[in-house]
Amino acid sequence: MKDQNIIKTLNEIAEDGVPASLDMWPAIKDRLQPGRPSSRPARWMPVTRLGRASLMLVALLLLGGTVYALTPAIGQVFRAFLPGWQYVEESHLTREIGLSQTIDGVTVTLERAYADANEIIIGYTVTGASEAAHASHISLTDEQGRVFPEIAGAGVSGASDLLGVQLRPGEGAYVSAFDASLVEGTPLALSLRLTMHLVRLVPAEQPAPATTLPEPTGSTVTIAPALTMQEEIVGGPFVFDFNVPFTPGQSIAAHQTAEASGVTMRLEKVTIAPSETRAILCFAPPDGADHWTLLATLSTGDGQEIPVSFVSPLEGDGYEHCQRASFPQPLHDKSGSWKLTVTELIGTDLTQIPTRDIRLAGPWVFHFYVP
Repeated sequence: MKDQNIIKTLNEIAEDGVPASLDMWPAIKDRLQPGRPSSRPARWMPVTRLGRASLMLVALLLLGGTVYALTPAIGQVFRAFLPGWQYVEESHLTREIGLSQTIDGVTVTLERAYADANEIIIGYTVTGASEAAHASHISLTDEQGRVFPEIAGAGVSGASDLLGVQLRPGEGAYVSAFDASLVEGTPLALSLRLTMHLVRLVPAEQPAPATTLPEPTGSTVTIAPALTMQEEIVGGPFVFDFNVPFTPGQSIAAHQTAEASGVTMRLEKVTIAPSETRAILCFAPPDGADHWTLLATLSTGDGQEIPVSFVSPLEGDGYEHCQRASFPQPLHDKSGSWKLTVTELIGTDLTQIPTRDIRLAGPWVFHFYVP
């Protein structure tokens, strides 16, 4: 997307506000946090609060033209959210599924799916709902009973001039991505089961009345209590059994270490696939904070430095104190000498109110070769 289009889009948002029809599932399942101060573009990291990153998401979702049907709207979401999603959509790598299930007049249709070594991406539509509803309580499993965690989602419902989408009330188009790192080996296809409920957001309780306080200047200040929302199930469970071809990708076992600011970091491996490129980085948490994340850039030897977009902690045997750094660009067709640079570690002390950040400067630099 051209820079001038993004600027124009952000101006429109500032003037008009985000439309109620913009679902953002909601707000990408609270997986984004505010971008850290940096000279580089905003980075998205999956934690539990939202900020400027959600504004950038809105900018990326704004497209030219208008979509009047559900299936093209799915394509809009694929193309607008992340570069890897756009690539698999425009390269026709997704598989058409076309499975539908109707419960109490609401129909969910599993439209298409894609799977590689990093992500399983599923696009689906909703029709027949009396109001906008989004998916929740989502579970994706395979024949071995492995559960693939949901890592990202995006969608639109109803009509939105800003999104260039005109759907009828109660219609929605959504895309959800799941972590595929549990897949072992290089199977030709995955046999999967997707289970979901549809929910809407309602107030959790009746808010207390607002309080009006006099000010010495003669003006008044009104304090309104925060409105707590909760999910209310409106349909489901919707269950789909389906197969999707699997793209293995390429795994580079780096096993390198680097040291900076008294912290030793290990690059465990890098997995390259059309949906994204992932790096597993491990380090013992420094003192002073209970939550650590990192900023990093990846160079594939062509002079371009790609900033990390998502960082999330890993769990399980062999991955103690490890972080997964994701670069959502399609880099699977690039080879040669690559360089991964961790520029900064950022720790947050959640026991302090307000929370306090600790920043440790790098760089931690890793070189590896991609055949």
